[in-house]
Amino acid sequence: MASRLFSYRPIIAAVLALGIVLGAGVALCTLPVIRYPEVVPPTVVVDASYPGANAQTVTDTVAAPIEEQVYGVEGMVSMTSQCTEGGNCKLIIIFRRGTNLDIAQVLVQNRLALALPTLPALVQREGIIVKKMSPKVLMLVKLYSSDGKRDVVFLSNYATIYVRDELSRLPGVGDVTCIGRRGGILLMWLDPEKLSSHGLSARDVVTAVRESTLVVPEGGVPPPPAGAVPKYVIYNGYRASPEQFEAIILRTAGDKLVYLKDVARIELGPLDKQTCTVDGKPAVGLEVYPLPGSNRRDVVERVKKCMEQLKDRFPDGIDYVVVHDTPPFNWGPVWTGVRAAIVLVAVVLLVFLQRWRSTLTPRPQTDPRGLAG
Repeated sequence: MASRLFSYRPIIAAVLALGIVLGAGVALCTLPVIRYPEVVPPTVVVDASYPGANAQTVTDTVAAPIEEQVYGVEGMVSMTSQCTEGGNCKLIIIFRRGTNLDIAQVLVQNRLALALPTLPALVQREGIIVKKMSPKVLMLVKLYSSDGKRDVVFLSNYATIYVRDELSRLPGVGDVTCIGRRGGILLMWLDPEKLSSHGLSARDVVTAVRESTLVVPEGGVPPPPAGAVPKYVIYNGYRASPEQFEAIILRTAGDKLVYLKDVARIELGPLDKQTCTVDGKPAVGLEVYPLPGSNRRDVVERVKKCMEQLKDRFPDGIDYVVVHDTPPFNWGPVWTGVRAAIVLVAVVLLVFLQRWRSTLTPRPQTDPRGLAG
């Protein structure tokens, strides 16, 4: 009978509707954000790297074995993978709403341990990272040379050492990745004719480089004894120059030495095939990913405040610009839509009822037999 009551007593219906609206408004202003229902599902991201491999190779040797083991993990809703030409693999696992994110991360790590023995040795040495973060980029910050005197290699090193770690420590930040980096990889181009003339093969070169290369902390190697040939040392793995690699000895034949530079061309290669610029000037991008459940507007404000503080310590000629972020919610279109809906409903009622009073306060019409019409 409630429908009949509200039909014949529109004032009661209007009072109840206003009470519900007022109660919802009070709750909206007083209810803490943490009590709101989760909209974004929990997400765990697995990052793996296979340097030098193309996208198809990464898909076959890295993504497929991991997906085979991780698929069907408890609470999983969907899983997608992204493989790039730079040798990077990103696996995105989405869980049901309400799933404990820490438990989900542990479950993924346990499944990943089963797939680890089947992955290439280089992927295992690079390490596989399992993080709880949102897969969508929250904001993009570009570090660039305002005067054009700094190259991309300098910007890459500065962003990795001084900026990335500071942003990663901020509350609500899941991960910060650098795009457009240069430096850090040495590319070796072998000449088959020169290798054949010296009686060498590509395997001999790889073996010589591996045996003559040692990654140790700086200062941890004593000087070689008099007359001894020192082994080649890479300090921290990233400070070697092409000239140092060219000095590696491949073969000794009497007094004649065959160096790596005699059969190969070595140059410093990019860590990332992407290129970033700001108004035509070299730049490095920093992609900020939020944690699931974090307040995105607060994270954006923290990142902007941190960048303003870091800017005071920037070297001369280095500046930054925020290319993309999450804009504040704009209520203008919402109120425009509400007003348009009210006017449209009023016009439709007026057309069918033909009276303003009936349009504003609809009442049921009763025929002589007492039936509502």
